[in-house]
Amino acid sequence: MEFEIDDKIKAALKSKWLGFYKQNLTWIVAKEFHTKKPCGNKDNNKYNRPDGSFIIPIMIALEPKLEKLVSVLCQFHTFEEIVTILGLDFDPHFALVKEQFESMGMKGVKTINVLPETQEKKL
Repeated sequence: MEFEIDDKIKAALKSKWLGFYKQNLTWIVAKEFHTKKPCGNKDNNKYNRPDGSFIIPIMIALEPKLEKLVSVLCQFHTFEEIVTILGLDFDPHFALVKEQFESMGMKGVKTINVLPETQEKKL
């Protein structure tokens, strides 16, 4: 079943998710909810996000109207697929850093890896 969500709704959900993530970053990281879950570009596993089974219930709590939609989507899709459908398949930590750079007037700033490949895997 193919399902599309309006870009305005996706942007609103993204904003709510980033607000929650920013406010709760300390315990999310401390409890290792921010796992090594590849996201976005499947060829690039350097970006990570929490598991869909963590994101979806939080999003329903933040936006109760999602409950009906998610209950229908769950019949046809996994939580990981629903995260993608809702436009939440991105690294929230990276998105917050990018937002911070942009708020300082540094639009279009590209991040680079400064650690050798072997050291990145140990982190």
